[in-house]
Amino acid sequence: MTEFDKLSTKDTGHLLVKVQEDIALLKDRLLRQNPNELDLRAIQEAIELTEKSLKEKAELLSHKVDSEATSLRNFDQNGQKSQQVTIEELQVLHAKQGPSATSYAMVRSDEGQHIQPVAISASIMAPGRRVVLEQKLRAMLNPANPKSRDVLNEAYGIQLPLIEHRQPRRDASRVITGSTVDKLAVIPVENRRDPLRTPPPITDDDARRGILNLSERGLIPLGAKITLEPTPVVPKPITLHEFDESRRDRKEFFRKKKDALAGVHLDVKTSVTRRNQQSGKKSREARRVSSAAAAMIVTEPTMDDRLQLRNPMPKFLEPIEPIKPPPTTPATDAIVVREKYRFSIYNGEAKENTKEFIKFKQHYCIAWGSIATIIRKLEQLLGEFSVPLGLVDGERLADLAAASEVDPTLVTPDELLKVIMNRDDVIALMKNPGRRYLTSNGQERAATTIQSKWRAFKARKAYLHYRRQKWAASIIALSWLMMLKVGRIRRQLKQTRIEQLDAFRKKFKTLGSKWKRIKKSRRVVIHMPSLGLPHSIRKDMLEIGKEQNMQMSRLCDLMDPNVDIIYICPMDLDDEMRQYYSKLLTLDSAIRTVKRDGQKPLSERYTFVVPEALNSFPKHKMSLATLLKYSPKSLKRIKQLIQGREAYIMPGVISKDDLYVAETLGVSILGSEPEVAHLYSSKSGSKRIFQHAGVTIPPGEFDIYSLNQLQDALAQLITDNLDVKRWLLKLDHQTEGRGIAYFDVTNMSCYLYAKKQAERYGREWANRWAQEQTYSKIYEELPIALAQHAKPVCQQVYKTWDKFLDEFLSEGGILEACPPTDEYTALTVNILIEPDGSISTICSGDQIHADCQYSCWGFSIPQTSVSPNVINEVCQRIASACRERRIFGYVDIDFITFLEPGTDKQTLWATDLDIAYRDLPSLFNTIHFMSNGTFDSANHEMRVNGTEERFAVVSNKLRHTNLTLIHYGVFFQMCRAHGIGFDIKEKQGTVFNLIDDHNRDSLSMVVIGANLQETLATFARNLSLIHQEISTPNMQGVTNFKAVIKDIEGILGTTAENALDLE
Repeated sequence: MTEFDKLSTKDTGHLLVKVQEDIALLKDRLLRQNPNELDLRAIQEAIELTEKSLKEKAELLSHKVDSEATSLRNFDQNGQKSQQVTIEELQVLHAKQGPSATSYAMVRSDEGQHIQPVAISASIMAPGRRVVLEQKLRAMLNPANPKSRDVLNEAYGIQLPLIEHRQPRRDASRVITGSTVDKLAVIPVENRRDPLRTPPPITDDDARRGILNLSERGLIPLGAKITLEPTPVVPKPITLHEFDESRRDRKEFFRKKKDALAGVHLDVKTSVTRRNQQSGKKSREARRVSSAAAAMIVTEPTMDDRLQLRNPMPKFLEPIEPIKPPPTTPATDAIVVREKYRFSIYNGEAKENTKEFIKFKQHYCIAWGSIATIIRKLEQLLGEFSVPLGLVDGERLADLAAASEVDPTLVTPDELLKVIMNRDDVIALMKNPGRRYLTSNGQERAATTIQSKWRAFKARKAYLHYRRQKWAASIIALSWLMMLKVGRIRRQLKQTRIEQLDAFRKKFKTLGSKWKRIKKSRRVVIHMPSLGLPHSIRKDMLEIGKEQNMQMSRLCDLMDPNVDIIYICPMDLDDEMRQYYSKLLTLDSAIRTVKRDGQKPLSERYTFVVPEALNSFPKHKMSLATLLKYSPKSLKRIKQLIQGREAYIMPGVISKDDLYVAETLGVSILGSEPEVAHLYSSKSGSKRIFQHAGVTIPPGEFDIYSLNQLQDALAQLITDNLDVKRWLLKLDHQTEGRGIAYFDVTNMSCYLYAKKQAERYGREWANRWAQEQTYSKIYEELPIALAQHAKPVCQQVYKTWDKFLDEFLSEGGILEACPPTDEYTALTVNILIEPDGSISTICSGDQIHADCQYSCWGFSIPQTSVSPNVINEVCQRIASACRERRIFGYVDIDFITFLEPGTDKQTLWATDLDIAYRDLPSLFNTIHFMSNGTFDSANHEMRVNGTEERFAVVSNKLRHTNLTLIHYGVFFQMCRAHGIGFDIKEKQGTVFNLIDDHNRDSLSMVVIGANLQETLATFARNLSLIHQEISTPNMQGVTNFKAVIKDIEGILGTTAENALDLE
């Protein structure tokens, strides 16, 4: 009795625990072993031993459990329970006798363990019960049955372990693919991460793998010098023969050995057949020898062949003379063929009577149909190119025929050439031009080819001509369609602009009728400081956003309690800038009450709106109105802000996009029509207004658009006005001195001659006959003088005279005389033509020039150069002329005044007209807001508290690059430290307007004082202090502060001299 016979069903768990301990012991033994010394064979033997032990224990345990299975109850004929019959005993009974016979089984009594035979009849159990019992028996007898474990569990309550079926061992005779080389052992991770680490030791097994294995694994460094001992290459002296020995005639040697080959039997066929059977591959090797040498088939003799040799095998065999092929095919007479089935095609015809062809046909007789088709195609191909000889590889031909039965498209000329053994020679012949025309019908084929090529040439030429015509027709059609579409869009746009203009006129008419009521009632003013200039001007502006934002002082309109402001910002404003203007505007109530604690915030009365299209077009230099036009969110917000309230737009330089914005918002514009404003804001248009008003203008000519007109007009002007030494050329639509060039007539050699002629004729000089000779000389010299001495004022925009002249002739311009004296003053008067037609003078100021005498950087307000009566009369006449041409809104009128040499009579010239809301009214708003004063237009005086007179010096074009290095907070602390500030009580001091919050290099400053000299001195002092604080000797920066200070010092000197003269 084994140990399993002693086990009961309850001890099954102990057995499984013991098996688990054996497996754990094996695992521990493997882990404690050194990985480098790991023996795979010992591991495999231990695993097999463990599997065998587990299998034996499982079988014994299963047998023991089955023998103790619960027996079935048996019932006698009276239905009483008698004995138990096991399933195994019933199985034995069922196997020995049929189901109807009486069976005997060994049963176990209930009282004891003894066994006694009991007769069991087949009629004891029902038929259905017998069938179920038989099925369960079959399941238990077959361990592979998937129901076997379920039946044991159901009948006996035993859950057998699930044993996975092992894969059957593969047959040794079966071919197993895969790598036959063991994988390289990988170098440890520590050595891969740290190359300087000591490499692991090299075992004997590693050494047996070889040096290449050690190098690839990294055990030997790549740069190591390897020396093999002993060396595998051993030098050995070589025998050198004389040159004459290599030229010996070998035929004599072959003849001497001929008798030695008498008993040699070469069974070439047998040797070749055996070799093909052993290798199973097709031999297609060929080698070339010289035409004088012989071609023969040489094979390695087999063992049988060696036994048939009567004499020892000699080292050289005498060659057999081959059959010479046709001489026309190059290099074919030297081919050595090793293929089994080959035949030749001579001049496009296969030799079917040769032994090779007959043998080839007999071997492939079953598939001869497809092979014959391939042969015919090959004959046709070689015959087409007049190939004299083609050696065909039969086996390749058969393979191609078999493949063509599956896919007929495989039979191509390239595939056919692959079955030819002398393929290189055949291809060389086929590539020879005109080869295909050497056949019997070559002339017909050549004629056919020529005709086909000519027809193809004619057809392609016609096709290309048709394609060009079709392309041209498509271009014409597309151009026509595009022209129609563009024309339709232009008509629609024109109609839209006409509708917008009509809407503008209706709105403006309504505004004029309600203007008196609107001025006194609650209203919203939408300030849009847009520069609607032509694109040719805007493209030359470096920072158009900063140029438009110089009128931030428009916010000072909040001093009117009935006004709410929506300011359209041309650039983003940071919190620091917003806080500054919020604090500045809270001074309104304090200034009026003269109390510091009277400040009240006005943040609810103004709103900043930044168009969202500002970031979408950062480099397009669009006007503010255009950006707002493409900003639907901003338009929607403005609509919500002005809903149900009286509102109008206060524009800058008006354009057509302003009309679109006004129509979208449903409000009117306080200004002129765009076309009218652009026409009369030009230099030529303003001259028409001045002529119509009857005011004095400088000698000159306008509406010049050609070079001849320019030269004629300038020559005549120089002849008529010899006392004028400098003439100005001004572009029609440029602003702020950018489009001005000057020409000094004193540089002309004929100028002195002209003056002598004028003195000679005296009063008769005004006649044309007296000026004719002088005019001719001036006209001849003028082109050269202009090219040499005319200079543009703004070199940044127009670097040369030629560029300025091109722009002048394309855009148009005027000729204007400079005053005959160097001492003259430029002044500007701003007037407002209201919608109801009333005219009022807003302010006036003398211009202050710094960098250039033709560009203004600031004003001294009010003007003190001309008598108020004279200036008011001239301005009234000009304003009336503007009103007649439906010019409304703010208008700037520029004048020049000087004392005529010799008579000291003051002369006033009207020089320019600007129909837009410009810098002067914007800066005057700051003065009005901070001083709470009024401008007396009759006397051109500014008074505070009704009696005290005030003067102001303002500028919004101060620039210093060092200002970018400090923040505004630090800047204001510096100003306070130097006493730069504003006194609310005295209504005097300095106020700054911030313009740019990004670069911070531009500044606007307003200085208010009791008299003009002190105000100018304070302005110059402020600039000097600021420059000293933000500059160092090594970092002066780019600034116009010094030029402004110098100009102010000159003005102060002139003012002091005038005061002394008056005294």
